[in-house]
Amino acid sequence: MSLTRVALKPLLVAATALGMSSVASAASFDFTGLSGQNNSSSIVVSSNDNSIVATATAPGEKVGAFNLDGLGVKSNCCDSRSIGDGETLKITFDTLVNVGELHLRQFEGPDSLLLSWDGGSMLLDDGTISLNEYRTVNLTGISWFTLTGQNFWTQANLAGINNVNAVPVPAAAWLFGSALLGLVGSKRKRT
Repeated sequence: MSLTRVALKPLLVAATALGMSSVASAASFDFTGLSGQNNSSSIVVSSNDNSIVATATAPGEKVGAFNLDGLGVKSNCCDSRSIGDGETLKITFDTLVNVGELHLRQFEGPDSLLLSWDGGSMLLDDGTISLNEYRTVNLTGISWFTLTGQNFWTQANLAGINNVNAVPVPAAAWLFGSALLGLVGSKRKRT
């Protein structure tokens, strides 16, 4: 076995371990307990591991926040702080992300939300009576998404986002690969 193969094996094992560690842990956001920031033009929240930042806005309106239920839209003094008919809550991330699941509160009965993102949209309809609902969405490579109320009866809140991963930056992979080749080359010169 050549010296190059012996030197490459530990480097490949380390690179694989590093790559797998970023895949293994997913971040999440908890939007409950933010009522101190109610009626703001935007609310900024860090993920549970502080790796990703999300900013909530309500275009043309204020962001409403319930301690228990999470984020919504506050149109006027008499409006409930939830996403209602025609109201839009926008979440913007500081990096490209993959999103696995939305945690919705008060999403029940005739409620209907349009989920839109940079790349598509889907209608979230509900026919169940559940105060706590987790919806699998599997959005990939997005920088933002919106939730817009679709009918008169819609009153829902975004309580959290689960299974969020930052999309790896391809340039970093190229730099890492060139560094590995440099290490192999330096080993060859010594022998």
